[in-house]
Amino acid sequence: AVPSTDSISVNDCSAPGSDSDGSGSCWVTGNGLSTFGCEFDIDGGQTQLTSAIYLALEDDQVSVDWWYDNTSANNTEYDDDFIVDVSGNSGTSWTTVATVSNGDSATSGWSTLQFRIGDFVSIGSGFQIRFTASDGEPGSVVEAGVDNFKIGNFVCEDGPACDLVGDLNCDQAVNGQDLAIVLSTWGCLGQDCAGDVNGDQKVDGQDVATVLGSWSS
Repeated sequence: AVPSTDSISVNDCSAPGSDSDGSGSCWVTGNGLSTFGCEFDIDGGQTQLTSAIYLALEDDQVSVDWWYDNTSANNTEYDDDFIVDVSGNSGTSWTTVATVSNGDSATSGWSTLQFRIGDFVSIGSGFQIRFTASDGEPGSVVEAGVDNFKIGNFVCEDGPACDLVGDLNCDQAVNGQDLAIVLSTWGCLGQDCAGDVNGDQKVDGQDVATVLGSWSS
């Protein structure tokens, strides 16, 4: 869907207003043009977005941008969570990867979640990911979004295995491609951030400095 850009949805109801990756569309809960209140947010239960089944590997990395806000000016309750679950058996069972409470994306903007599949599930028949946003009783204003979903891995097939500091894509050079990985995952927190060059579980200016300090060609 194309996110709503009207002032009521964005300013009063904390809807995204724009997608994360610049494509112009994303999965979003509220995408109507609000004329009063917050009539297009989640109400009366939960909504789920479930992916297709992927032939992924346990060493594959998942990256996804998310938006979740239940702290708008029209909100009086903060008791609804945004939950990310994964399955390694085509949806037969699910394991929770992340739970977001008191989401404040209207202030912080889109965030990135990254993780290694094998840290949460073993792959059997297929991999799936599921996003759940809800508004239970008593009702409140809840908006959620998902964008820029990727599954992938870097593999060095020949030569030494990524032995250059800052060589994030294992091409035996530290250059603009590695810098792009850092910038595309900027602000990521956790042990599986692709752009975390120095291993401090966050992607920030120190990682940019490390890449630039190891720049080759």
